[in-house]
Amino acid sequence: MFKSVGDTMTLSLSKLSTLGVVIRRCRNWLPVALSRMGIAQMTRTVQLRNGLVLHSRGLHADYYWGNVFEAAVADVYGIEASEADVIVDVGANVGAFACLAAWTHPRAKVLAFEPQDEYATLLETNLEANALNNVRIVRSPVTADGREVSFHFQGGGGSSGLYDLGADRRVTMKSIALNTDDLAGESLFMKLDCEGAEGEIVRWVAEHSRDLPAKVRIVCEWHPWCPMRPPEAIALLNQCGFQAALSERYREPYLTAWR
Repeated sequence: MFKSVGDTMTLSLSKLSTLGVVIRRCRNWLPVALSRMGIAQMTRTVQLRNGLVLHSRGLHADYYWGNVFEAAVADVYGIEASEADVIVDVGANVGAFACLAAWTHPRAKVLAFEPQDEYATLLETNLEANALNNVRIVRSPVTADGREVSFHFQGGGGSSGLYDLGADRRVTMKSIALNTDDLAGESLFMKLDCEGAEGEIVRWVAEHSRDLPAKVRIVCEWHPWCPMRPPEAIALLNQCGFQAALSERYREPYLTAWR
């Protein structure tokens, strides 16, 4: 199917916008851009202008690029401008968000949940590369009740999670539920990128809202296969005193809630 002129122009403008963000935010923007375009496999490392260094499995493939670009380069979750002394990263992957959070909030406690060993190990590498010691890695998936789950792994790195989306393999493992004692503080920031499990975590937040800090901000990428639809999540959070809204960032839906 041929793309319309309008679609082509929108795509080109999107690419230009992304390139602008890379130039503005990355110290080594040229090798990053060339690697992303596949012109040359020059680097797997992104050096942000604020001094943070992030190692990735690659930059050419969309699923590797997105794990670093959205979470750290573009900071779609807005962690840099947020107040938080407790930060939760569900679906940490290689740690782009967790590292940015720890770097910009050195006094905060960061909990990073990543069940895939290869990504959790690279997350450890990124923490060591930046001398970050305020992040605790938990190598488990997060659910509302800590049940045993069948976790589906995508070999390429995209859409690994509780839902079978044509995964290469599946492993039965124990999940973990969030603990309100671990989240105690003055302000809590929750980033969720957990491939459809965001619905049950939002429900957990609603059920435990009285035991959470007075200031809470939640930002999550909302996946189309999540059983809970965004309007249901927004209504549920509103009932607990949150304000919530859905927006689009880099062609993906994000739900933001705060109180």
